[in-house]
Amino acid sequence: MWRPWLLDLFEGAGFKVLGEYRTWTDAYVVLHDESATWGIPGSPQLRAVHVSRDLRRLPHTARQA
Repeated sequence: MWRPWLLDLFEGAGFKVLGEYRTWTDAYVVLHDESATWGIPGSPQLRAVHVSRDLRRLPHTARQA
């Protein structure tokens, strides 16, 4: 299975991967922002990321919530 390089960027920025599910074209990831506990009160500590890959052109598209 493929691992989107975007996930490496998230992990390097203080995010820890709590869970992920991958198919050939999509990856769904739940991240914990380890720096959020020291940030603005009330800011979200969890992020959901959907990374999709176009098999014909091979670019990655990421959406987060």
